[in-house]
Amino acid sequence: MQITGKGLAEVVTRAGTLVERCLTSAQSIVFCPHVATFNNVTKARQEDFSEGLALSVECDATPDAACAKLVALLGPATLVAASGGQWTDPATGEVQDKLHLHWRLTEPTTGAEDHVKLKLAPALAAELAGSDTTNVPMAHPIRFPGSIQSKGQPRLARIV
Repeated sequence: MQITGKGLAEVVTRAGTLVERCLTSAQSIVFCPHVATFNNVTKARQEDFSEGLALSVECDATPDAACAKLVALLGPATLVAASGGQWTDPATGEVQDKLHLHWRLTEPTTGAEDHVKLKLAPALAAELAGSDTTNVPMAHPIRFPGSIQSKGQPRLARIV
């Protein structure tokens, strides 16, 4: 699909249709589009990366504390989503929703130097917050709100 400059209505419509298909499928399907653009329509590898649109961080361990620390450092996230997974504090038994935090960039990254910086940002954020580093590769997809986390007990990923 190509963006034609007529707004995002077509993208939103198609994404909604895809989410519905994922939710109603007999198979376990997860809706994980990239928060980026790519230079082709068939692959989403690191070398296919075209534009970075957001800093995204997974907070799977100590999610509430990790989120609070990152918000204190970076300001409010553009979007905070409960991924559908849960983390249990081994000391207290408290259960917290695992979180995905996204900060929209004021300008997309477009060149190799900016892509390197954007790839470093979630690694640094994860280190500072003690969060998950699996989301560090820019081409790593992350579960979107409206899809079902199907590991263990199925749970809806949702905007917090």
